Amino acid sequence: MCRMQSLETAILMEALEELEDVLVTRAPVVHAGLRPGLSDRQIDRLMRPLSPLVLPLDLRVLYRWHNGHDSLFSGSYTTLFSDESFISLEEAVSDYASWREVFDMWNPLWFPAFGQGSGAFVTLGDSPDQLAGPLWDFHSHDPDIETAYDSILALVSTTTAMWRTSGSDELEGLLDASLRHEHNPLSVAPDGRRLRTLSKYGTEGWPSDWLEAAGIEAMEPEDDDRVISVADFLAAPQFDRPLRGTLHVRSGSGDWMYGELVDGTGSVEILLLSDQTDNFREVYGGIRAEVRLAPLPESPPSTSFTGEDIRQAIDPGMRDLLPASMFGRFEEHFTADYLVARVIPLSTL
Repeated sequence: MCRMQSLETAILMEALEELEDVLVTRAPVVHAGLRPGLSDRQIDRLMRPLSPLVLPLDLRVLYRWHNGHDSLFSGSYTTLFSDESFISLEEAVSDYASWREVFDMWNPLWFPAFGQGSGAFVTLGDSPDQLAGPLWDFHSHDPDIETAYDSILALVSTTTAMWRTSGSDELEGLLDASLRHEHNPLSVAPDGRRLRTLSKYGTEGWPSDWLEAAGIEAMEPEDDDRVISVADFLAAPQFDRPLRGTLHVRSGSGDWMYGELVDGTGSVEILLLSDQTDNFREVYGGIRAEVRLAPLPESPPSTSFTGEDIRQAIDPGMRDLLPASMFGRFEEHFTADYLVARVIPLSTL
């Protein structure tokens, strides 16, 4: 460990001691919900399934301090952080595995230490001396992520300041914007706006380590004289020549999308498949892009969905809240003439 990292670790440990002192005095009920800390051996054992990825140094220090916070310890809900959960390392490792299993777009480096269906994640690394960097807020249904805190140290410092000004064991309202900005000038504007927003799907603006972990390589567009229009393609399909236009997605899932490619000369109905379309993830929501088309596969996804199909596709918890008759009004039909074999977003060029 280098001298600078040792200093940062010492500063974080001091900040955690200060937070604990404040909690004992100002929020003893919250303090009682802090779980015992973990040893390095326990941390290494729990992280073994994620090898060769390891916890950032500052997150390891946090788990040594306490292994999460039990928000229901007192019988009523309490929170340590204003807007994030602090789950145990066991829960975080389990949730990480779940995200990787059910959500193909979840980056291998995103570790949800401060949330489950929503909350904040930090970036894992391959060096035990690496720091976590900023915390990123995410929600299971939101296509975007945004900066929440500059660092784990900033989270702790912000939380300490928050509890110093709190008059009870309960936090009233959202975290004050000026207080958040004071401790997180790189992540939050003075009015509370987040200073950086990225997509969970499209990779524009992603750090290089995120791109590498996701296996995403830079793809250069063709020279302009190689590009043909939609009208030219429809008149004489040439699968070795790229087209440029706007991709409009009409419907889809994590594995497929139906839509159209539009330019100034016309439009073509298209299908995208996660296992047959290079850069499939970039298309979520629709973009301007250069594409290569190919013939449709022999067995494309269904192009017709009844109301019952749609009802079965949504989350069971939501499905049961809605009357079955409501879905009888829904029916969707899609067509596709060609498969998109490759996508190169033009917005990133």
